[in-house]
Amino acid sequence: MSNINLISEVNVKKLKAKKRNFLVLFTAVIILSALVFVTLALQGYKWVRNRSLDQTNKNIANVRSELENYKDLETTIVNIETGLKAIDAVEGSEHKWSLFLPHLEKATPSDVQFVSLNQEGNTFKASALGKNVASVGRTVYALEEYKYKDSETGETKSLFNNVVISGYTKDKKDGSISFEVSFDMEEDAIW
Repeated sequence: MSNINLISEVNVKKLKAKKRNFLVLFTAVIILSALVFVTLALQGYKWVRNRSLDQTNKNIANVRSELENYKDLETTIVNIETGLKAIDAVEGSEHKWSLFLPHLEKATPSDVQFVSLNQEGNTFKASALGKNVASVGRTVYALEEYKYKDSETGETKSLFNNVVISGYTKDKKDGSISFEVSFDMEEDAIW
């Protein structure tokens, strides 16, 4: 059997060209549609991400503004706590000073007056005023020799230790002597 071609060769070429053009056009439409879809998807993702970032920045700004209010409140609370601790320290030391000062008064010679008294731990530093140079010597001797009875052991101990005079000046008008004295005291001796 033989094949008889009823379509002319020109028409066959036209049909093949139509099929090829259809495939090329179909492929181009699909590729173009895919590009449009991908572009829209990326733009949508970018828009959502920017919107989310803007919202996050607004939330951060809100939290920061709220924290400023709490920072002021925190500063106020810290100041109040510091003040309360200072008040507690003063109230707690009042009793101690009322026990300490009578002992210091007994140990000090009658012609010596303390002008100022500071405490750092167990060390006391004082400015004092005496009638003459002998007052300075009597002060050192009286402080070193002052004894107390230990309530736990019952033995007699020296209350003031390491008595040191750091210097003195003589007033030209009345001959009085200003001097600095420092001494250590047993920590739990009287309180």
